[in-house]
Amino acid sequence: MSQYSPSLQYSTSLTSQTDSSRRGQYGLEVLSEGKGPVTVDIVAVHGLGGHRIRTWTHKSQCYWLGDLLPVDIPDARIMTFGYDANVRGSSLNTFKDSARLLLHHLLLKRDPGTIPSSRPILFICHSLGGIVAKQALVKACSSPEYRVIRGSIIGTIFMGTPHRGSSVASLGKVVADIARLFSFSISMSHLRSLLPNSQELSELSSEFCQNIMSPPVKVVNFFESKRTKVGLMRIPIVPQASAVMDPVGPIQEGISLDGDHRQICQFANGDDTQYQLVLGNIRGILAPETGPLPGRVDTPNNIDNNKTDVESILAWLQYRSTPLLQPVEGTCQWAFDSLPMKELRGGSGHKMLWIHGSPGVGKSFLSSYIASRLRTESDTIVIYSTFNAHTPGSRKEAALVSVILGQLLAEPRFKDDVFSSLVSLSREYVSAAQIPFRKALQILVKACHNCRRCYLVLDGLDEMTESTTEKTNLLRALVDVQYEEDYSHPFKAIVTSRDMTPFREILSCDLSLQIKPKDTADDVMKLARLELHKLALPKSMTDLVSDTIRQRSHGLFIWASLFVSGLQTQLSDNNDIKTYIAETKEGLDSLYAHTILQLHRTSPGLLEIRKLVLTFCSMAAMPLELSEICNASDIELNCHIESLDTIYKACGPLIEITDGRVSLSHLSIRDYILAGRRQDDISLPESSTAAHTTMANICLKYLCLDDHQQPFSCFPWYDNHENGQYPLLRYASLNWGRHMAQAGPLDLTSLEVLRSFIASNAGIRWATSYYPLFQHQRGESLPSAFAELQSLFLQIKSGVLKSGSINTHCSSTRAEICQVLDTFFVQSFETVLAVERSITGTKSRGTIERLLDLSRVLRIFGSPKQARLTAREASSIAIARFGSLDPLSLICTHHALLLELNNMPRTANTESKESMIQDLRDLSFSMRKVLGQYHQDTLRCRHDLGLALFRDQQVSDSYFVLRKVYEDMKKHLGQSKLTQRTANNLANALYTLKRLNEAESLLLSIEDIKQLSQDTVSIELDSYHIYSFESLELLANVYLQQTQTSKAVLMHERAIAGRALLGGYDAELFLWVTNLGAILVWQEEFAKASSLYVFWISNGLKNIQLSSSVTMLRKHLIECLEKWKIASEKGLCEAPVYDAKIAAAIDTALGTDPVVFPFSPSSSFLCWSKRSTNSIPALLFFLSFISIVLYMFWTHWPHGLVTFY
Repeated sequence: MSQYSPSLQYSTSLTSQTDSSRRGQYGLEVLSEGKGPVTVDIVAVHGLGGHRIRTWTHKSQCYWLGDLLPVDIPDARIMTFGYDANVRGSSLNTFKDSARLLLHHLLLKRDPGTIPSSRPILFICHSLGGIVAKQALVKACSSPEYRVIRGSIIGTIFMGTPHRGSSVASLGKVVADIARLFSFSISMSHLRSLLPNSQELSELSSEFCQNIMSPPVKVVNFFESKRTKVGLMRIPIVPQASAVMDPVGPIQEGISLDGDHRQICQFANGDDTQYQLVLGNIRGILAPETGPLPGRVDTPNNIDNNKTDVESILAWLQYRSTPLLQPVEGTCQWAFDSLPMKELRGGSGHKMLWIHGSPGVGKSFLSSYIASRLRTESDTIVIYSTFNAHTPGSRKEAALVSVILGQLLAEPRFKDDVFSSLVSLSREYVSAAQIPFRKALQILVKACHNCRRCYLVLDGLDEMTESTTEKTNLLRALVDVQYEEDYSHPFKAIVTSRDMTPFREILSCDLSLQIKPKDTADDVMKLARLELHKLALPKSMTDLVSDTIRQRSHGLFIWASLFVSGLQTQLSDNNDIKTYIAETKEGLDSLYAHTILQLHRTSPGLLEIRKLVLTFCSMAAMPLELSEICNASDIELNCHIESLDTIYKACGPLIEITDGRVSLSHLSIRDYILAGRRQDDISLPESSTAAHTTMANICLKYLCLDDHQQPFSCFPWYDNHENGQYPLLRYASLNWGRHMAQAGPLDLTSLEVLRSFIASNAGIRWATSYYPLFQHQRGESLPSAFAELQSLFLQIKSGVLKSGSINTHCSSTRAEICQVLDTFFVQSFETVLAVERSITGTKSRGTIERLLDLSRVLRIFGSPKQARLTAREASSIAIARFGSLDPLSLICTHHALLLELNNMPRTANTESKESMIQDLRDLSFSMRKVLGQYHQDTLRCRHDLGLALFRDQQVSDSYFVLRKVYEDMKKHLGQSKLTQRTANNLANALYTLKRLNEAESLLLSIEDIKQLSQDTVSIELDSYHIYSFESLELLANVYLQQTQTSKAVLMHERAIAGRALLGGYDAELFLWVTNLGAILVWQEEFAKASSLYVFWISNGLKNIQLSSSVTMLRKHLIECLEKWKIASEKGLCEAPVYDAKIAAAIDTALGTDPVVFPFSPSSSFLCWSKRSTNSIPALLFFLSFISIVLYMFWTHWPHGLVTFY
């Protein structure tokens, strides 16, 4: 073996240390020789700063490699590899050296005279030990002396190994976080081989993936689920996105282990569930018959028995089975025998049936019954889904997609094709929640060609948590797929909901069945008799109750159910049943009022708890757990709820508790509660705004409990949130702003709570830690999350200003709050930056990251100059400290360039523009190498290169760059805010290139824009992001170019309203107003145009920064009045009316020189009438008008639209 020694920088004494009788520091130590015929070598490799024994030893002293694994896998020889990964001292070894050492010792331990070369090898690696193993495998592929080793490797288990950067952290940063685990001096030889050239790690991962295909090597990636304590903070060392490789070929889906970065490779005993999880995967690698052969892509012929892969797909889908309700025997038959149902099941060509009715008539029971009956028919597949208000996440579109695909996969006849489709989708979408509903339907339609009939039964569409427009869009997708796909398909749909106008407009085009009281009266009585039989009442009393239900229920199942539940309560409390019956009135509202009255009587001491629970169940974004409601009770009532029994006793049949989560038993109860307090019922909120106020106050009071003396505490709440402590923290952090924004004018109590919060360190910690953390867990970037929060703060500020009290104290509080709200986020990040500097120094990574965050916040909240200065400071420190190719340096440089680009004047010289473009090209190339081609920051940089080309009027080049990056974003980021913004800019390039149809098609492919562009539905503007309204404004200009002026006006109006609501008043908004006004004047709608100008002039005068915009509108108002006057003199319209508002708008002194508008209308423009009989002047004017609008758009629009962050 001496032939290998020249290539190694080690003394021969290291070889002697591999003797299994000694536990030396380096080399391979045999822990178990194995019993009987040994069939595999298992080799454990520790990471940076680790030890071949201590790394794998639990604090209980359980050394699982030596104590547990030999017992569970007795035919394995188990070894642990030690190498010079010391973080102290002046070691010169790199990970490449350690990889060569590992191969060298494997050859020594696998003497071909005693051990067959075919004996498999399995690596188990922790942290950066995985990089050693990957390097060893790649080296073995290229070196003839080690190829015998490569041929024996059958699997690798990685535990917290950083394979790549994530969407928020580069690979180099992940490695740096691992290094931060060690507070003392670090051996720089390891870091030199990792940090400055993290592109080498990316290349290593790429080579590893190529070399594991043949012969195949199974790969299992475990990732940590908890943050690791580092100094004063807890941070994610190796995030899931970094620890999990793409599941291609033999690489399996990532698996979570319960523990932080250190704990995931240590187990307390053999019964530890985490150990059993690891052991199961080891056995899975060693037993190829339990899954597909490594490296082989599953085909329909080899996946039938592959249960593990199917389960992994179901886990990726987050699929939950949907149980069917069991109607009382003999009920619901009438619906199945109805004419619409017969026509749907027959060959009439109908594709959809809409079943609708008022709340409580039994739509859910009916849909369950129909689904059950259809499933009994031969060669028929039924997919059933319900928007269940009792299960978190089940009321979202993503849950419907999961149910459709999961139930399809469970059908044996569809399994092959559906599984193949889902494998493809899992490679296209990081999360199954990103799969569009339309794509799921297309898979369903394709699959159902293999059966006689396929039904999708969709219950309770009106209970979706999404906005009305999103529900409507879902229905449109369903209708489109039904009729646009191959019409011969056997797929049909049954939808149940309330009778809502938007649904009626879409669904009434096909079959419909309205549930009327006379239809369900007999079914209600059958249900009632069954329940009454359980109560064992005397016959006379049973007859009285039955008559009451028959006369007063009016065919409402929910009425009969609640009435019988109340009756049962009266019996258990020995109350007078006849009095209860006499007091109960017909109608749901009367029944709810009576139910609450009975609860007051039986549990008067629980009134406040009742009010709190009903408020939370009505207003919370999702059903809350008991622990969250207990937290709320502690805050609001200073009373701890001990158990679910207390909640049951307080709220009775009005609530249901499923899997520990509390929700209302029926959606109509929410309608009753939020309709306003009735008959002085103090157990209900006065109104929906009052309920939002209560929710906001509780959330803020809860967050204020975390008010320590320093913005950083040694034990931030989120350290323990995932362990069950502080359960309300997530909900409070994400939703207090939404509740307060919808609370309307704030009362004095709310003002005081808000003032205390934004003036405290609790507010700072929320702004800089909790809110970004939980938004990141939802997949939002910091810029887009704060942009959304900015719009909420505008609404909150409006509520503050509208608060009704006029006493001196309230006025001063309002003024203080408004002043603090304007600077809250900037001051919060400045404070945290100061603390970070004092703790870690002025040039630490933490300080640079805080500088970067501060620059982003300054940019979002309107301080672009200070943002640029802060970005330059962060970039210069990072480059000087870590070098220009460090990931943090690259991100800081990109941010600084972006701010320069956004603020570059259009009159900048050619040299400056070309320099900016070249800088972005160079930076994009560096980011690809260091961060990876599809890292979020790399994609951002490529996007901004396209933006810079557009600014330099290289529109064709810009288009090709933006088109490619948009395709990559859709594939790797899904429908993110960054993807939508890129779509906006790509559409802008198409617009400029006169490719109007393509621009329109691209914009309408965005789901939000498709909804906002509908002219037949009401729009809830606050449910969209501000980026959507930028898209809508561009679509308005496309329609204008296409001479679809009526559509253009509608799009302009909605875009203006949305931007004003979400972004406040700014110069860009006033430019949009100018565009709309110009169209109205051209259409000779002078009164409407003048009213538009007057309204926005009066609003603009409230902000001195908008003086130039107001001057521009004032100029257009005067021109509008002149045209109006000329038109009236020609008898084309009535004369203009100069009222006081118009006079005030014209005569107001603005104190600034008028802004010169980009064009000067000619006299022909002022005198032209579109009613003129001369078609040539009309055509010439219209062309000139289009040119003017184009010039305005070219001059002003790109500066606003293509600015990104």
